Amino acid sequence: MNIAGILATKGDKVVTIRAEQSIREALGLLAQHNIGALVVIDDGRRPIGVLSERDIVRTAARNEAVFGLLVSHLMTRDLILGTPGDDLGAVGSTMVTRRIRHLPIMDGGKLVGIVTIGDVVKAQRDHFQGEVDTLQSAPGRPDSTSPSTCCGAPTSSSTSTCSTGCRRPTDSCGPGWRPITRRSRR
Repeated sequence: MNIAGILATKGDKVVTIRAEQSIREALGLLAQHNIGALVVIDDGRRPIGVLSERDIVRTAARNEAVFGLLVSHLMTRDLILGTPGDDLGAVGSTMVTRRIRHLPIMDGGKLVGIVTIGDVVKAQRDHFQGEVDTLQSAPGRPDSTSPSTCCGAPTSSSTSTCSTGCRRPTDSCGPGWRPITRRSRR
C-alpha cells in the first residue's frame, strides 16, 4: 500500500494560497472547499508551507486582529513532503510521530496532491478489512458465510454489537457487556 493508491481514489486537487494573501482570504478558501488546510505555494507553485484551521484558531484566541494578518505570519514553515511511492504505514507513522494532519505530495518537482491523516487511516482500515473478508471467506473455513460471535448468539443487523463481537448480550458475555454503538458509562 502506498500514497498513490489514496491519490487514485481521492484525486489530485490541492487548494493552494500564496504567502502574501490575507488570513481572511484563506478562511474563505477553507470554507468554500470545506477543507482543513491550504498548501502555501511560491511563484513556481512549489510548496513553502501549510496553513491549517488550527493555526488560525490558535492565533485568533490571542489576537483579535487575525483577519488582517498575512498567511506568511501563521503558516507552518517546517514542511514535510511525501511522494506517491511512499509506503502508507511509514507515512502514517511519520504523521502520528510528527503530529502532522496534512501532507503535501510531490512527484517530479510538482505538487500532485495532499493526504490527510484521515485518508491514511481509512486506507489502512479498508486494506485490513479486505484481508479479514478474505480470511473469513476462505475455502474450508467452517460456516464462512456467517460471522461467529464470542457467545454463539445469533446475529442480527438490527441489534447492537458488544465490545467482544457479540450481536446481543447473553449470560456468557458477563457483567461488562455494553454495546459499542453508543457510549456507556461505567
